Amino acid sequence: MTSIRLDCRPKTYFGPVCTWCKHLRDDGFGRICDAYPDGIPSEVWEGEADHRNSYPGDQGVRFEPVGQRGADEVARWFGDGEQAAAADDRTEVARRHSR
Repeated sequence: MTSIRLDCRPKTYFGPVCTWCKHLRDDGFGRICDAYPDGIPSEVWEGEADHRNSYPGDQGVRFEPVGQRGADEVARWFGDGEQAAAADDRTEVARRHSR
C-alpha cells in the first residue's frame, strides 16, 4: 500500500481491494464507487472489511473484480488460498487417521 502523510494522518491512495473493483470511479482521489458515491468507508478502502460480502450502506453493490487478476489479488489479500490450503491439509490428516 502506498501512503502519504497529510495533516498528520496517513492517507492510502491505492486501496488493496477497491483498486481491483469494476465499480471504482475516478474522482481525482479514487475513493468513490457505485456502492459509495459519497465516499468509500475507510474499513472498505483499507481492506479491513471484506466487501465481497455485504457492508453497511453499500446499496447492494459489492466488490466485483476487474478480470481474473483482480479476483486473484483480492483472494490473496484476504488469505483465501491459505485457508483453502489449510482446509485441504486438515482433510488429508483426517483421511489418514480414519484408515
